[in-house]
Amino acid sequence: MGLESMPGVEWKIVNAKGKSFAFDSEEEAHEELQEYGPGASIWRREVYRVTLFVTKSLKGWQQVHPPVRQEPAS
Repeated sequence: MGLESMPGVEWKIVNAKGKSFAFDSEEEAHEELQEYGPGASIWRREVYRVTLFVTKSLKGWQQVHPPVRQEPAS
């Protein structure tokens, strides 16, 4: 099986001005989200590799909501 058919996921943060920043993992994107200011959001898309540096997505980018942090019960 060639590298071209390998499925994967791409992550990005889009700031309030619409500028995108790529990330290697969901965890990294969630950790960095606050650094991009109010209105920034996390997006993901499932992709497959067309060539070594080109990916293609069938569904496009989907917004991901950050996990809700729960305070420990006292």
